[in-house]
Amino acid sequence: MSGVKAGEGEPSDDYKANPEGSVSIIDVSKGVANVKQSDVRTAGFQQFNGTRLDPSIRIYGPEATVADSATFTRFVGLGFDDHSKPGNGFDASDRDRKVNL
Repeated sequence: MSGVKAGEGEPSDDYKANPEGSVSIIDVSKGVANVKQSDVRTAGFQQFNGTRLDPSIRIYGPEATVADSATFTRFVGLGFDDHSKPGNGFDASDRDRKVNL
């Protein structure tokens, strides 16, 4: 069992301070009270600085980078669907530019 913690890199209102964000995965399988630093793995976003991003990804602010602008506001479980049941179909490909449920 693991938990996830977002290290939000929230900038100051004037952007003079704009820390980098991160995501940590925390192994809580031995109980929360027994978590040690070695149970925490942290991933940053530095490797994406300066790379071309999908246009739907918005990075904003003066001299903002992916690493200092990434923010998670919450995690939402989307549940599970049996896609073989009527009404639960989906088109897993956009290669033919048609909707095939």
